[in-house]
Amino acid sequence: MFSLGKLAQQAINVTGVQIKARQADGIMRHQELESRVRTALSADQADYLRNQIHRQYPEAELGRYVYHPSTVPGSRRYYQKQYTNLLALKSDLGRNPDWFLTVTEDLNNPTILASIPPGADPLDHPDVVARVWDELWAKIADDVVKKGRLGKCLAAAIVRGESTYAEAGQREA
Repeated sequence: MFSLGKLAQQAINVTGVQIKARQADGIMRHQELESRVRTALSADQADYLRNQIHRQYPEAELGRYVYHPSTVPGSRRYYQKQYTNLLALKSDLGRNPDWFLTVTEDLNNPTILASIPPGADPLDHPDVVARVWDELWAKIADDVVKKGRLGKCLAAAIVRGESTYAEAGQREA
């Protein structure tokens, strides 16, 4: 990809932004349908928020409450669904889990630095960071779940948050 030049990189960034825009449109359509079924805020809650806003900012208006479906990683409903799934897994096993792993990415990872031009900032290459993260994540999951590096794995639940590096890179482009 680096040999393709800036025009190709820009085309990839534009395509990524278009994909995110389509996803946002789908979420908005979902919210419109959901708002017909039930309201996100009760009238009392809306009145309370409106009064609080007008105390500090008399000219301001209460905006529309936006919620994401449970299919959007990082949203409140996504984590509620994942938590419910984890509780069900605990109930099926009849005991608490033995391991809880949290994994983060180091932007100075040698694989990332080797994949970007010398002296470049990894945050300017979210595609590389996301690719290396996915490779590392797959290797860790394979080692722990399939190969049993920490002992025999009876059950596994994987909760992944949204990749903030890719989002930040696409917003800046």
